[in-house]
Amino acid sequence: MNPFQLALINLKRRRDSTLVAVIAIALSIMSSGVLLRLYLLSGQRFSTLAHGVDAVVGAKSGGLEILLGSLNGEGDYPDYLPYVLFRSLRQGQTVQFEDGAQSTPDFIRKVTPFLYAAQADGARVVGTDETFIKTEADENRPALSSGRWASKPLEVVLGANWARNHSSSLGDTVSIHTWLGQTVSNDDYKLTVVGILGSTGSVWDQMLFISVQQAQDFLRLQDVSHRTIWGVEVLHYFLVNLKPGGFEHLESLINRRTVGQVVRVDEEIKRLQDLTGTGRRLGFLISAMIVLLGGLVVCAMLLARFDGMTMQLAVLRAMGYRKKFIFSWLVLEGITLGVAACILGACLDALSFPFFRTLLGSALPSPSLAQSSIFLSAPVWAASLIAVVLSIAVPAFKLSTRDAHQALRGL
Repeated sequence: MNPFQLALINLKRRRDSTLVAVIAIALSIMSSGVLLRLYLLSGQRFSTLAHGVDAVVGAKSGGLEILLGSLNGEGDYPDYLPYVLFRSLRQGQTVQFEDGAQSTPDFIRKVTPFLYAAQADGARVVGTDETFIKTEADENRPALSSGRWASKPLEVVLGANWARNHSSSLGDTVSIHTWLGQTVSNDDYKLTVVGILGSTGSVWDQMLFISVQQAQDFLRLQDVSHRTIWGVEVLHYFLVNLKPGGFEHLESLINRRTVGQVVRVDEEIKRLQDLTGTGRRLGFLISAMIVLLGGLVVCAMLLARFDGMTMQLAVLRAMGYRKKFIFSWLVLEGITLGVAACILGACLDALSFPFFRTLLGSALPSPSLAQSSIFLSAPVWAASLIAVVLSIAVPAFKLSTRDAHQALRGL
């Protein structure tokens, strides 16, 4: 009989305690794995923020709200800005205000329109133009991987992830539904795919893009007269790239004299990191403690199990079994318990994690943008197996220092 056979026989003989040990360890592994994955995902919460923009102009609401609404595609349906203001900024025309003040926006390098108009399978459809995509001066903007930009009615350009997840290619038809901030409408518009963006690793990979004129036509069909005094000649955001030192001039122009508010992207990202950093550090501490406690549970369960086998070990030693054989048996029995518990714990982790992810909702990034593979829980499995090995050290030490005949006499 080899050590592994002896380990299996002993596990079967102690069936009840084996089952309790496996279930207890598996539950510890499940809870530790779920918490670890939730922590890792929370760290990716804002990793999908789009880049390649210096400043964003939106309706007065708050810097973080404008940042997340424009560059992370989240939040409530935003308020509108007048399209005429965007046109003046783009063309560098002198802006005349009611108080007689004038300003010439010659500090702007590029300004891009941004208007939410519809949704397609939950993804936002954005009205914009060709300035949105990559140029030699703006390497961080998304680039077309195939096709061309949507410049005609009922044409659409797809983000990389959306195209891949829906197996869409050039020439395919996409169904979209207009969206004005409440429920998505039941109308169904068929758009032809004329372009697909390359992957950017940001929320833009999950969006769809149409021309500004098409987006405003969708607003016209929904009658937005009760939401805006400018009719359909509106936008939600202006994405701005500035010349050096241009932000102060833009801020003075927009914040003090218009209905809009401009935010500097890098400053708002820093604010966001400061606000979430403390919570993430606390989350890491809690996750680490749970993983540690999980390992201690494994160790305690196996120590109690092996401690009750002292007399059995003494009998085997008295029968002539060598210490090396018994040590191999203990190691294999512990590893078998640990592996079985890891498999069960991983299954429970995989089954329960979607529930917790749904429960946390917008506190975590979208599943389409941040995957949460079960293998993210691998450190928990490793910690559990290490705890198994450590738990074997105590009975192994007793085995090497205690005389078998004394143990049999109860000494």
